[in-house]
Amino acid sequence: MSTTPKPVTQRYIMPNASWVQLFFPRISKMVMAFRIKSTLAMQNLRHLKFGTDQGVRIMTAVATIGVIATVLASATANAAANQKRWYRYYDDRGVPMISGSVSEQHMLHGYDVLDSTLNVLRHVPPFSTSRYDQEQSQRQQSIEKRIADRHTLETYVSSSRAIIQRDRELGDLDGQIKRGEQQSEGLTAALSGLITNAANFERQGQAVPAGLRNQLAKNRSMLAQSDSNIAALKAKRAATDQQYSKDIATLKRLEQQGSSATAPLPTSAPE
Repeated sequence: MSTTPKPVTQRYIMPNASWVQLFFPRISKMVMAFRIKSTLAMQNLRHLKFGTDQGVRIMTAVATIGVIATVLASATANAAANQKRWYRYYDDRGVPMISGSVSEQHMLHGYDVLDSTLNVLRHVPPFSTSRYDQEQSQRQQSIEKRIADRHTLETYVSSSRAIIQRDRELGDLDGQIKRGEQQSEGLTAALSGLITNAANFERQGQAVPAGLRNQLAKNRSMLAQSDSNIAALKAKRAATDQQYSKDIATLKRLEQQGSSATAPLPTSAPE
């Protein structure tokens, strides 16, 4: 790309809003007041002799007011001019294009942000689809996280309430696990007795009665089911404890953040 200075196409000017625009009316009034006082003082001089002390004081005041008014007006104008921003990009031929706002061409080519004297403040790289997709993905993840946090807050209200509910649910699961283990112990003891009876028939050379065989099969099935239920309850307890630990940590973080936890969700629109 050529760096040789070439003719600049100036489209239009759109100064940025700044503190100068906010205070310019007030400063203008101050300058006007100084000028009015200066005019009144000059009128009073017509009735005074310049050799008197009063005349000297008025002349000094007039000069001072004039200097102050000039300095204020100049400073205001310079500050307002320094707030202007220009945006420059180079087209496919290397020709610099400058305008007071960012257009689609600026984004496609990449552009420089310039001050009122055309000094480069910063450079914005060309629009990148991959970078935009990555940023969009990050924004979406941020939104999803905020939604999940808000749902957690609405569900439990506070970390202390979540702790109480966690302890209650884990207590219920512990009770179910204990009852299941007691059932398994009883089934195991009953199965051991049935096995002993069947062994006695076999030692005597007799066939094991059909009723005993059915009872053995039923007992084994019930014991296996009980053990499976216990394993499922223990897995559920571990998952419940883990989920509550995560939710409680989230609630404590939101409580530390205070009002920012209920702030509006971030937008997914590009910045």
